[in-house]
Amino acid sequence: MLWGLLHGLLLAIEALMRNLPIKRPPDLALALLTFVLVSLCWIPFRSADLSVTVEIVKAMFVPAQGLAESYTLQQLVAAVGIVAVVVYHYWRRHLSLDDLLRKVPPAVQAGLLAIAIAAIALTATGDSHAFIYFQF
Repeated sequence: MLWGLLHGLLLAIEALMRNLPIKRPPDLALALLTFVLVSLCWIPFRSADLSVTVEIVKAMFVPAQGLAESYTLQQLVAAVGIVAVVVYHYWRRHLSLDDLLRKVPPAVQAGLLAIAIAAIALTATGDSHAFIYFQF
């Protein structure tokens, strides 16, 4: 119920913001804000109860130790990779995927694919989780 309420609230805020006579922020900033807010709204949907939701959000934004010690190398590499992909995508936003692939040699494409597969393998936990809707 909280999940639906949060999504509805965000949609209502977005509708109200469209009618305000303010300067619109850059599209990249709006896209990142939307991603963060929607991602945060999924936490109560997946949590067993509200106390678990609070603990997850607290763990996300309040590191238990110093900032550098609280993140693993895998998490830092993933964060850098995500930022790099977003920046590259924004920089090349005017090109279609077909245009981009025509300009990249096959050897580079193979190398990038190998890096992506290695990144998935290194960041995968190996835990088996059932599809979320099987729990209902």
